[in-house]
Parts: sequence; structure tokens; C-alpha cells
Amino acid sequence: MSEQKKRPTVGLALGGGSARGFAHIGVIRALQENKIPVDVVSGCSMGAIIGAIYCAGGDLELLLKICMQMTAREMMDLVVPRRGLVKGAKFENLIQLFTKNRDFDQMDIPFACVACDLWAGKTKIFNSGKVYPAVRASMSIPGIFEPKWIDGVMYVDGGILDNVPVDAAKELGADIVIGSDVCIHKAEPAEPSQRLIDILYRATDLLEYQANKHQLSQADVLISPQVGFIDQFEVEKSAQCAEIGYETTLAKMDQIKECIYGRVDSEAV
Repeated sequence: MSEQKKRPTVGLALGGGSARGFAHIGVIRALQENKIPVDVVSGCSMGAIIGAIYCAGGDLELLLKICMQMTAREMMDLVVPRRGLVKGAKFENLIQLFTKNRDFDQMDIPFACVACDLWAGKTKIFNSGKVYPAVRASMSIPGIFEPKWIDGVMYVDGGILDNVPVDAAKELGADIVIGSDVCIHKAEPAEPSQRLIDILYRATDLLEYQANKHQLSQADVLISPQVGFIDQFEVEKSAQCAEIGYETTLAKMDQIKECIYGRVDSEAV
């Protein structure tokens, strides 16, 4: 009997959080070093970007090196505010490159990402067709990025309704789900700012915190790297984020192994 049949199917759900989401790279690194199987992956916003690149066999460490040398302004194509502040074309091109322009059914590891169908008011799970437009939809933070239109439907950031998409991982077949959450974990005070971008991000943080408390409780293991001190657009601190994600995951390793292999033992009794 194969190793896959002897244990539960393991899902990894990666949450949104802009530059803080680089912590997911450290999470993945720690899981790989400890030979923790990841059978399916779901992602939202920045988690969708990291998850898609990982599942396509892309080079996450190269992505880190590139981002460490860039400022947020160099990565973004700011436009006159209309539906959003950022077109997102450069991000979309980057996603297309790092995911090798693959369809969902061409991924090395089964992958799904979530976006919000704004006018229907419901979550959309993308798991077919081209990967990069779906990921771009997943990261379309209202008021910051322009919405993404796919098949005549306007999509915005999935984090509004499902920031750590545990259910999407389960739809892919996961028996247990490891969640990685890099958003605020309580409605704690923040440093006041007059910048529109900071106001929009703060409002989004609070909204996602309130909306996603239930979803977080559905993860079998929840990894919560403490990266709230890093600004949402500080991509030059991506390596620092990844290191925090790595150390946080190592601290959870016994729980992760117990969840995967302990359950096998208990079912075998």
C-alpha cells in the first residue's frame, strides 16, 4: 500500500496579507525540510500567488531574491483612481511567468484559489482554466487593485469572504488542512496614518478579521506567523517574512506530524 493510502490527504491553505504573505514561503520551506506531504493547495490573494507558483514547480526562492531588491513602487503600476489604484498588470505578468502559463489541470500539485464575486456576494473557487487570471482576481483588493473580469463577472479579493480558504482545500480532497494566516489576529490598535492606501488596508484588515474567524477555526493546524509589524507593501522585507514563517512552522511541527501520522495510528487501532 502506498504512503498516500496510509495517511490522510493533506491540504495547505495559504491566506492573503500582501507583502506579509511572503511568510508562506518559509512555511513551505519548513514543511519540505521536514518531509511533510502536501497533496493539495488552496490560496487567497498573496497566498494564491505563492501557492500557484509552488504548485507549478516555480522557484519561490528566486521570487524572494527578486522582491528583496525591489520597492513596492517598482512592482506596481499606479493609475488614476477609478475602480482601483493599481492595474495589477505587472503582478499578472509575474504570476504568468512564475506559473509557466499553466492551466489548473497542468499543475504539479492540485491547486485552487478563491476570489469574491462582488455583485453576487459569494466566494468563487477557481480550479480550471488558466491559473494566472484567477490568481489576479484573487488579489484584487477593493479600492487598491482594479477588479478582474473573467467570463463577464467582476471579481475582487477573495479575502473579503474567505481569506484562508480551508473549504477550497477540502473540495480538492484534503482530509486535514494546515492553514497559514498572516493577517491580524485580533482587532488591535494600529499606528494612525493619513495615507489613503493605509486607510484602505486597515479597513480591509478589520473586515477580513471579522469575516474569517469561523473559517480559521476549521483548519486542523493553524500557523500564524507574527508579521503584522511589516507594512503591506514592504516587499523588500520578503526574506524577513519568510524567515518568520519558517520559524513559526518549525514550532508547530510536532502538532503537524501528530495531526497527519497520529491520526493514521488511531484509525489503525
